[in-house]
Amino acid sequence: MYRLNSHKLESLNYYMLESLTSQQLVRAARVKEKIEALEQELEELLGSTGAPRASGGPAGSRSISAAGKARIAAAQRARWAKAKNNSPANGTSVQTKRSGGMSRAARAKLAKSARERWAKAKAAGKTTL
Repeated sequence: MYRLNSHKLESLNYYMLESLTSQQLVRAARVKEKIEALEQELEELLGSTGAPRASGGPAGSRSISAAGKARIAAAQRARWAKAKNNSPANGTSVQTKRSGGMSRAARAKLAKSARERWAKAKAAGKTTL
């Protein structure tokens, strides 16, 4: 149902009121009254109690079954599992390979060389490398 936005009309017409004659103002008032009467008649005819929803349908007219909700939830869980790469949709876990990073042996080797550098620097009386 199309509904006139009276606020928009009033703000639009406010600036035009100064240039209208008294006859034009009277005619505009009559037309506006007719429009309001027709809108009211249309609402009574259709049984509408307010402005239409943005989607176009009445409030609460659609619902989803429990099976439909379960399908949606299962699909979302599968999407999350795939995104996290923890487990595929069938539920079996998958071991993921770490990309980048260092092995424990390489990290231990670097730590050992850092300790040796610091020991040498401290022996020389340095506080920075």
